[in-house]
Amino acid sequence: MEAGRRSDDAPPDGTVRPSCPPRSSPAPGCAFRPALIPVLFDELSTIEVWEHIADWYLHDDGPRRLGRFARVTPITLHCLTLSVGSEVSADAIERAEAVGALVRAAGVDHVSDHLAFSRVGATTLPHFVPLWRTEEQLELVAQNVDRIQTQLGVQLLLENPASPLDPGGDMSTAEFLNRLCCRTGCQVLLDLENVRVNAANGLVDAEAELNELDLGNVGGIHLAGGTDPEPDAPAFDAHAWPVRDIVMEWLVRVVPHAPQCRWIVLERDGRLDEAAEVLTDLGRVRHALGRCADTAPQRANR
Repeated sequence: MEAGRRSDDAPPDGTVRPSCPPRSSPAPGCAFRPALIPVLFDELSTIEVWEHIADWYLHDDGPRRLGRFARVTPITLHCLTLSVGSEVSADAIERAEAVGALVRAAGVDHVSDHLAFSRVGATTLPHFVPLWRTEEQLELVAQNVDRIQTQLGVQLLLENPASPLDPGGDMSTAEFLNRLCCRTGCQVLLDLENVRVNAANGLVDAEAELNELDLGNVGGIHLAGGTDPEPDAPAFDAHAWPVRDIVMEWLVRVVPHAPQCRWIVLERDGRLDEAAEVLTDLGRVRHALGRCADTAPQRANR
């Protein structure tokens, strides 16, 4: 089922949710930020899917507001605080139930979050904390993913995080994700800018990471523009700058081998006074997808 299509659990209000039609390439989209709408207004027809942050809709009339968006445009639902790396708690169960209400209101068939932990009990941490890549941590994350997917009734996509440090472990992030997808049936939200940031910080070999990751498990892609390392600061996934050329080149390489990838979402959270750069990047994504079309048959046979 494509992003935004009405699920069986969606409210029986007689409304058919719009969906991305069957296509040979992913739908280009944008993270929903109110400040971007004036700049993007004249180009709204070129944005085929909008990513909404689930955490913004967890309270009060959030499900109703999110459902209104989903009735008029395809959406994808992205979480910040499901915290798949944390020990299960009553708060975690309640939070997943609240996200489940959003899933039903929006009629989506997926939710995404990060391969990290972001909460300890009821306390939200100031940043995503990377996971120790060990067998014990893999077991805990797999249990959480199984629980969350059962609670939500939809598939979970997990994003490879950016980090200024590497806690280490027995396997790479790519192997961890490969094994997790195999065990639980979840998918990967591949953030190509996070790969670049981690490589810039000396934590991974970007080429090796992309070669090792099973691209058949990629359900969506994130693009953004971050910073470079400074003498007193690591590279950071700032979501504030144009997408780097190397990231666009990776996109062209990845998409033909990712047959399950349904959307490519541009994230922008900083320098919103320069939001016209988002329009330029959307054009670059469409151009990249045109280049991918030359190798489209490979999407079915990685």
